[in-house]
Amino acid sequence: MAWLMRDLFAVKLLQLLKISRYAPPITHLFYADDAFICCKATPTSFETLRDLFRCFELASGQMINLDKSFIKFSPNAPADFKSHMSSILKMKTSDSFGNYLGVPVDLPSKKSLVFQPLLDMMTTRRTYRFLRRDLRSLIHPFYGLAYVARHAFAPSFSWKLGNGSSVDLLTSPWVNGTSPSVRPFSSGASPVLSSLLTPSGDWNPVAVYRWFQSPYANIILAMEPPHIDIDDFLYWKYTEDGVYTVRSGYDFLLSRISFSCSPSFYSAFPWKVLWGLRCSPKFPLLVWRIVHNIFPSLEILSTRGIRI
Repeated sequence: MAWLMRDLFAVKLLQLLKISRYAPPITHLFYADDAFICCKATPTSFETLRDLFRCFELASGQMINLDKSFIKFSPNAPADFKSHMSSILKMKTSDSFGNYLGVPVDLPSKKSLVFQPLLDMMTTRRTYRFLRRDLRSLIHPFYGLAYVARHAFAPSFSWKLGNGSSVDLLTSPWVNGTSPSVRPFSSGASPVLSSLLTPSGDWNPVAVYRWFQSPYANIILAMEPPHIDIDDFLYWKYTEDGVYTVRSGYDFLLSRISFSCSPSFYSAFPWKVLWGLRCSPKFPLLVWRIVHNIFPSLEILSTRGIRI
């Protein structure tokens, strides 16, 4: 059928369809026993399709199920025009393509309404134990991989203080990417950021030295005072602009493996989560090779006498 359609489009018995002026034309999509044909809705095109279907049935010995077939017209097509054109092919009309493998083909601008029933069904049946009630976690295909990356890269992010509402000043890594050492106190309550600042917004040396030990107190006083009119945010320590990139993350993993390949590191790595990911097997295998320092990088190949 594909070869016949190509010839019909070539002689313009079927008119090509474009979604915009400069977009490539769309002719057809075939998948298993499903066919998706795109053309302009003209009497000549529909009569040509009718003859094409008959030719296909005679040549293959198979019949097209008209009850399961339908036509979708442009939204601005008149009702009488759609009725006349559908009578040529003897197919019903539809305003949407329906669902394919449980997922709607037509996606409106507000996708949350479309995916909400699917999310409710999966949550009810407990198909995925790790599924959160968040549409982004459903749409994101590498949710589990992000979980592993979060544990592997967590020490590489640092807090930038703003209003201090999201940061625990005693335990969070906000002093050059580390958690500051505090002086021993009878009370375990964390200080409030405003108590460490002067009324003008600068660091209060007396309060800083009262809470933190000298090396960290000196670093804190040398840091830029926080802007209390913005929220706290995390930044990546290994780029100048604080934005994570794949290359910087890869370099970080290689440097960590070079100096931290101890038995405790292997045992602490979330292997069960890694091998249980619902993704292509090449991603867990890639992480496993990197962690075990057997990924064929130039450095490793040179140590084995292989020059490239």
